Amino acid sequence: MDFIARLHFSRESKRERDFDFAEQRGFTLAQKVKCHRVSGIDSSCRAVIDGALYGIAHIDDDGPFMFVYLEGGSPFPPGEVSDIGTDFAGDQ
Repeated sequence: MDFIARLHFSRESKRERDFDFAEQRGFTLAQKVKCHRVSGIDSSCRAVIDGALYGIAHIDDDGPFMFVYLEGGSPFPPGEVSDIGTDFAGDQ
């Protein structure tokens, strides 16, 4: 994986319609975060939050921000990333 960006984010509440949307799209919603939009981040990327690795299942753009729907959350090897913000990496 190649490092793309480190972002500050806010955890967003997961509404019932978010879970319904995820089920219709065939993924399990683990986290929903809001951060500034960054080019190069898409569903082929991964996110590391608090030492856990997530896949990006869907991104909603909202002006200068994006809502990122994450699935997974498996432990990431300790020491691989810092615990400040969110690290996004792509399979490039």
